[in-house]
Amino acid sequence: FGAAATKDSRDDDSFVAMPVAEIFMGYALFLVATGWFGWAQHGFAPAALHSLYAGVAGGGLIFGCGIFSQGTPTKHDPTYKAWMVAVHVGLLLVALFLAVFVIQFLRSRRGLFAVMATGSAVALALLIKAKPKKEKKLL
Repeated sequence: FGAAATKDSRDDDSFVAMPVAEIFMGYALFLVATGWFGWAQHGFAPAALHSLYAGVAGGGLIFGCGIFSQGTPTKHDPTYKAWMVAVHVGLLLVALFLAVFVIQFLRSRRGLFAVMATGSAVALALLIKAKPKKEKKLL
């Protein structure tokens, strides 16, 4: 991730922005891994396969957003609309997953949901931090 990071012109000159697609890809892997871990916690029982299915499905949706959010097209590029849709749908999904994992943790008090909520919060914070800043226009 670090090698592909780009320098961003934020207030903090030491900030290095991670491209949105990389954040989505990393988060997708995180969802799949935690889904697998949830299944493994139950001894790989067929009754607990829903954990793996949910991790793969959620990770697949986020991965798809990552595929379509590669690069940073300008408003005149033909891929701009698809890029904007992918970025914003991905943001909504991450926020939705965060809410679901927090609710699940509060209901069940299972540590895995706390890990998943924390990972979702970190992904959401990275995505918000990666938002390009509007250039200030001089009068």
